[in-house]
Amino acid sequence: MFKETIDKYSPKVIEWRRHIHAHPELGMQEWGTAEYVEKILRDHDIEVQRFADIPAVVGVLKGGKPGKVIALRADMDALPMQELVDVPFKSKYDGKMHSCGHDMHTAILLGAAAVLAKHRDLVPGTVKFLFQPAEEGPGGALPMVEAGVMLNPKVDACFGLHVFPSGTPGTYVCKKGVASSNADSATIKIIGKGGHGAAPDSAVDPVIISMYVGIALQSIISRNVSPMDSAVITIGSIHSGTAANIIPAAAEMKLTIRSFSSKTRELLATKIKEITEGISHSMGATSEIEYKYGYPMMVNDDRAVEYVVKTLGADRVSITDRALSGSEDFSYFLQEAPGAFIALNAGHDDQENYYNHHPQFNPNEDCLQFGVEAFVKIIMAQDNLKL
Repeated sequence: MFKETIDKYSPKVIEWRRHIHAHPELGMQEWGTAEYVEKILRDHDIEVQRFADIPAVVGVLKGGKPGKVIALRADMDALPMQELVDVPFKSKYDGKMHSCGHDMHTAILLGAAAVLAKHRDLVPGTVKFLFQPAEEGPGGALPMVEAGVMLNPKVDACFGLHVFPSGTPGTYVCKKGVASSNADSATIKIIGKGGHGAAPDSAVDPVIISMYVGIALQSIISRNVSPMDSAVITIGSIHSGTAANIIPAAAEMKLTIRSFSSKTRELLATKIKEITEGISHSMGATSEIEYKYGYPMMVNDDRAVEYVVKTLGADRVSITDRALSGSEDFSYFLQEAPGAFIALNAGHDDQENYYNHHPQFNPNEDCLQFGVEAFVKIIMAQDNLKL
């Protein structure tokens, strides 16, 4: 019954995905996408909640049988980049592209909502469909949590998925425990004393000092982080000066910092500050550090992962021991309720697969029906969900 309905809705899911793909919106600007989502939910007689200050949508479906309250999540935002994929539904907006698959996530969740609504008398419990803005930044999950989307009724479990252009459509990957990194950032300003490039003795050169700081920061990973752990400190930007013969007064560095435990996260923050301040002081400069804690690591519940394997089939779900080095603000939902985040394979056999965030990102649309299938089965098999 459900398979027939999923098959019936597959063309609509593709249509929804292509419309969203052609009309990408950046983080916290997804008002048009939210209106599109709301209309489809209302067309399927699903209760809708909206918010005045964030372009989020929550659909609520009350099933006809007793059961748990389960949340399913999709993100809706695109990225600020030019699309280089030549498809009929190519982005209509210069400099905006769905290059991470959020258009697919949104269409999949709409498909699951439509299928479950078609058979609502058979659906156990209550389903909350969370359509989230700004996963790529500045972050939409936390504002939704703060708005109470995980309450009234309280969510018992939460599941999300993400497409990746690898593997065969119809197969999935999941990880127990820590599944993605903490994602923090820092802006470091080295303040020296400007002067003539031919008279460095009369200046305090912030460029040279920033070089020493940059090299020393890498020693944190090799000499302070356990070899059984892992972390990343990347200096993605250094800016200073205007001409070769001018020693500037200041230099600015921007860092991204990734870690996979709370202990290491705090260690990195402490050592970055100590090393920056120590080297700057020893070389006659001062420093200013703006340190920002970003998305926390995403932690899948082991029992929820086992439920995914049992529900979707051990022959279709691979358990990996590698966490994503990237970050995911689905982590905020998992802090409120146990659950799991699933990788949905969407590779092509007959063409090159470009990874997420690439301007030629073009995952296999065959994965859409399997995303819908996964969400529907997760809701319908919940008698086996022991949390």
